Amino acid sequence: MNSSKLNFLIIILSLLCFVHCKKDDDKRLHNVALGSKSVNEVRAIIRGDWFIVRGTVCGFAGCQTGYYDPNNADIISFLQHDTLKQTAHSGTPVYRYEKADSVKLIPSFYLNESAWTFYYSTPLAFTKIQNDTLVVETGYGEMGLIRKK
Repeated sequence: MNSSKLNFLIIILSLLCFVHCKKDDDKRLHNVALGSKSVNEVRAIIRGDWFIVRGTVCGFAGCQTGYYDPNNADIISFLQHDTLKQTAHSGTPVYRYEKADSVKLIPSFYLNESAWTFYYSTPLAFTKIQNDTLVVETGYGEMGLIRKK
């Protein structure tokens, strides 16, 4: 009888810990300025698969923003060793597969703060996570990415 009560208590405590730890992880990935993190922390945060859900392109005539349904969006995967892979929503073909030439902490293109910039054929500056969206600046605009679940 005592062992069943002990087992029940252990299960309840485990569930409480799991729920509490999950909440902490979710808070960590909301509204975070990435320029204040170390490059290894940024690598850990961005590692994985992300849907492109917003794209803004700026030019002489102003800026244009497009919004994309995550079910039909391209996927960008940030892999080990600063490697990026971009695939179409159907899974093929691979549009881009490249390793960053360098990584530097520089002032962001549009904001008054620093951002870790990974130099691919197009530089990508990881500025912040706003709500659940990773904001990535490019030399010509920005992208909004949400994590693939």
